[in-house]
Amino acid sequence: MNNKNQKPSTEEKRRAVRSFYWNTAYYLLLVLSVIYLMGKESIINAEVLLVFIPLILLVLSTETMSKKFKDEQINLQPFALIDFIAKLGAFIFAQILYRFSDVGIALTISMWVLLCIVAVVSFAMGIKMLLIANKRIKTNIVNLEIKH
Repeated sequence: MNNKNQKPSTEEKRRAVRSFYWNTAYYLLLVLSVIYLMGKESIINAEVLLVFIPLILLVLSTETMSKKFKDEQINLQPFALIDFIAKLGAFIFAQILYRFSDVGIALTISMWVLLCIVAVVSFAMGIKMLLIANKRIKTNIVNLEIKH
């Protein structure tokens, strides 16, 4: 907050919501790329983009929550770190899924299960960050009203 008479910024909540949207886009693209690339002997031409675009979305979804910007009241760093690790794990499991899909059904099932587990953890962290940001905004508004 820049000024005590000014309403609290909702930037924290906007960042949490943006992160949640990027998170959703990341997992959708990751799953679609795995489904498309599974069984292919080699990844060629534009198919390479399906490997790297999820990484760009990973950076975008994580960067929005990784820093505490000027005048912000909350720090979501522990949850953002867990979210990043989960997304990185999902990316690794996705790579294993379509690069080694011919190894066996047990590995394929295991990687899908692990991908789903880390996706659930990641979404749980995203929801937690949304709740913290929303609670902090409500607390700021109540405190501002009490001061007046």
